[in-house]
Amino acid sequence: MSESPLGSPLSPLRQLGELGRLSLRGATRRPLRSGLTALGVAIGMAAVVALGSLSLGAQRAVTQQLERLGYDVVFVLPPGAGPGPGAASGPGPGGWGELSLDLRLLEEREGVARVGAWLRRTLPVAAGRAQGFLPVVGIYPDLSELEGPLGGGASLVEGRVPHEAADDEVLLSAGAARDLGVGVGDSVRVRGRELRVSGIVRWEDDPPPQGALFVPMERLWELTGKRDTLTFAWVKARPGYDVVRLERELQEVLREAGAAALVQSSQRIFEVVRTALRVLNATLTAIAAVALFVGGLGLMNTMYTAVVERTREIGVLSALGARPGQILLLFVLEAGWLGFLGGVAGVVLGYGFALSLSVVLRQWVEGAALAPGASAGLIALALLVAVGLGMLAGWLPARRAALLPPVEALRYE
Repeated sequence: MSESPLGSPLSPLRQLGELGRLSLRGATRRPLRSGLTALGVAIGMAAVVALGSLSLGAQRAVTQQLERLGYDVVFVLPPGAGPGPGAASGPGPGGWGELSLDLRLLEEREGVARVGAWLRRTLPVAAGRAQGFLPVVGIYPDLSELEGPLGGGASLVEGRVPHEAADDEVLLSAGAARDLGVGVGDSVRVRGRELRVSGIVRWEDDPPPQGALFVPMERLWELTGKRDTLTFAWVKARPGYDVVRLERELQEVLREAGAAALVQSSQRIFEVVRTALRVLNATLTAIAAVALFVGGLGLMNTMYTAVVERTREIGVLSALGARPGQILLLFVLEAGWLGFLGGVAGVVLGYGFALSLSVVLRQWVEGAALAPGASAGLIALALLVAVGLGMLAGWLPARRAALLPPVEALRYE
């Protein structure tokens, strides 16, 4: 009895195994053509994986920020400052406008547990022969806020935090200490005023600003000569107090006081960010889908060419007793192998690109600490899509092969 995998009495499972082996051999018969076809699928799949992992990483970072800040925080920002406080990874962007506000207006509200504020200014700084303009950050009520959630996880690595009453001490970031060539106990001059370095702080991921100096808010107001000016302020609600209600109350208080400010709760801010991320992800996914479609067309073209080139072989298989369904499955599996190979390459390329982009962003973009999020589910989905795309693209050529009359196929030259 014949042991041929096609038209034989072998078990269905063994026939499927034999068809898989034959289809893999067919897919790799012409390595250059198969490689280029798989590359077309890989490019589209790489775009999907890269965008998916970056989007996952961005959503994870936003969620972590929200959990670290808490859902009970209300931010008071300069008008037109945008949806994010920018404080969780450093002292806030320098491009914001200025907020003029008496913080006692916030502290006197019933539902307020704590009030904090930041002010960032670029001032002339000198130490020995090193001099230049560096960001100087004033923090209210005291510099211990640097080690809290609004400080982005800063930690004291040397020395101590300046006392609130001390008017001659300054806290340096590790980058500023390195640039100025100073350490704990040394002196720096800020706008001609002599300040002693009491401590050095560092962030876990070393985000910008790497060259900042930190002083109590009162000291910075004295240095700039402008009191009650802020880059932004934040208010923490009392336990059990509705943060949305507190947001409305603060808006009303500031409106009555004539203070131009944007009041937003952390919930509202991160909902805006999440919505923007979803829109961006949908747009980029559509672009990636176009790339996948182009890769699928290339795969279909390759399979049509394979069917034409192997017309005589198809006739031989039919003459040996292969049924149309078996020939159809043979070519569909062959296309599936090409899709799978392209999918594997796409996953590697896509995640590698996302990882490289996150490293570049961390080095060149202020405040960027984005890590791509690759999950087993995302990788499995990407491979399933690649195989499914390959089999779908190969179905029409495979159907053409299955319907070829054996006599015409054998006579084909």
